[in-house]
This record gives sequence, structure tokens and C-alpha cells, in this order.
Amino acid sequence: MTIQSFIRRGALAGAVVVSLGLAAPAMAQTFPVKFYGSPGQVLKQGPIVVPSYELAFFTQQQGTASGGVLTKSRLTTTLSNVPEATMRKLADEAHADLVAQLKAANVPMADANDFKMKAMSAGVPYAPANSEITQIGRTITIGAGVATAYAAFGATEAPIISGLHAPTNSPMGAMNSLGVSRKIAPVVQAQKSVAIMPLLAIDFADTDAKGGRDFLGREAANVSSRLKFSINMFSKVSLMASFNNGRASSPGLMALGGKEIGVPTAFGTVLTGEGAVRQMSVTQVVNSSYIAQDAARGDAVVVDLPVWEGLVRQAFKDYNRAIVAEVRKAQGV
Repeated sequence: MTIQSFIRRGALAGAVVVSLGLAAPAMAQTFPVKFYGSPGQVLKQGPIVVPSYELAFFTQQQGTASGGVLTKSRLTTTLSNVPEATMRKLADEAHADLVAQLKAANVPMADANDFKMKAMSAGVPYAPANSEITQIGRTITIGAGVATAYAAFGATEAPIISGLHAPTNSPMGAMNSLGVSRKIAPVVQAQKSVAIMPLLAIDFADTDAKGGRDFLGREAANVSSRLKFSINMFSKVSLMASFNNGRASSPGLMALGGKEIGVPTAFGTVLTGEGAVRQMSVTQVVNSSYIAQDAARGDAVVVDLPVWEGLVRQAFKDYNRAIVAEVRKAQGV
């Protein structure tokens, strides 16, 4: 099965398209991950357990802009050539790497299998098929906006806990996370452990959409996009720790502070017009040269799989290294 993703395309005062451009030539890259917040008091409370490791891949981006009733533009791009089996394998590798880095740093560890048994008894919800796959539905765009979709997979030994986190800033998602955290709390209390539950979200493009009027006062609808491999800003690490010898618990969070971490390595080829696209109410617009053009276009990004996999591996190794550094600092190991 191939998971696909979409990227965006733009128009000015009629649909002047801004094409996607490939990044710089391939070269060795690292991801300088830095977490924000103060997780030390949570991380220092006991042995570490990693009961859930979620690796999410953005698979679709859709930029839409409106400058008026008859001036609209949409670009949708699909990430292709990445099998679901590859994504699941990388989730397993990411989890295994974090556990290995923790053990290499002599961090005390709690039993993940024991945690899962206690969690199931406590009603902690696990995601069906250990995955969450979203699609972009119909949206109402006033001015301009960018919609996204993703495919998330949990490690086999550290599956997705449903509702714990998602690579979005949805208020409903925050409420769901709070409810799930309450179910995790008694599990860490019983185990007297500190649960580390990462969400690492991998993105593939950078889209910008603007609607309104240009400098001449004409209606304008601009959507532009470029390929960019990055750790998405919504990546985070949820924490839950036992306090007072199991008599209490406290949540925690390690986040990227609203910053994405990207690299310029080229990892794919854009096939213009080869991706799926949801059409608009305005199917064509007339540009400044009085030429009719499509208002919406879908492009496909064909991934160079070995290069892309290498970037994902480097991303999770650097991400995990930053997690371990926070644990070592808190626990003094």
C-alpha cells in the first residue's frame, strides 16, 4: 500500500502558478533538536519507560487562496512512492533507537510490557491497527489557508495511545490528550515510573497561501510551495511521572517551541499535474494576459526512497538524542 501526500500551487490575480522547486543537492545533514519547557522535575522522578512511540508522516498539503468571487487558487501535492510497510518499519526503528540510547546512557529503565498490561487494565485506549491515517476534507477558506493530512504509525512494541497526541494544534485534540493522560496517571503510579511518549512528525514541504489584493489593487490569490524535509513543529514528547512513592502523579511536555527543523537535502521529484486535487467552484480564471488557466492543480512528489529513509533515520536519531540529553540532565547520569 502506498501512502500519498499533496502540495500546493498558486495564482496571482488569476492563477499564475508558482512551481515547487527541489532542494539543494544531497549532503549529510543533522537536525539540531532543542526542547522547550522545564521537564526536569518530571523526568527525575524514577525509572524511565517508553510505552508509546508515534512516528507521523505528513502525506498531503493543500494551499487555498481567494481574492474574490472569481479569483481563487488551489495547489494540492501528494507524497508518493513511500509504502506503508516502510513507514511502520521506521516507527519500529525509531523506538528501538530511543531505548538503545537510554540504555547506553545508563538510564534506569522500567518494564514496558508491565506498563502495557497495567494500561490495558486501566482502560488506556490503543489505536486500532496501531495507526491513524487522515485525509483533507471539504473546508471553507476565507482569504487563505493551508490544510494537511498525515499517516501516523506506532512502534510494534510501543503502540499509539489513541488521543494522546496528534501533529495539530486542535483545541479538541488538547482536550482528548488531557483525558487520556488521566488514564495513564494511575499506571505510572502503580509502576513508580516516568513514562516518555514521543510523537515525531516528519514533513516534506513548505506551503504559503495569500489572498486579497495585489499592489495595484487587483484581486489576487497566491499559493506557493517548495519541497523541504523537516521535523514538524508539532512534534512533542508527552510525559507522565509518579511522585511520592506512587501516591501521586504529574504530567509534563517537551515541545519544539513552535519551530520546525528542516534541512535542504533533495529527496524527491515533482511531477506537475500528476497528483489528485479537489476542484474549486471556480474551475478557471483569466490571468493578466487574458489567458484562461485552471484554478486548481495537483502535483505528485515522487520520493527517492533510500534518500528519504536516510533523512528519517537521521531525524529520529537526533530527536531521540535530545530526549536522552534531557533525561540525563534531570537524573544526573
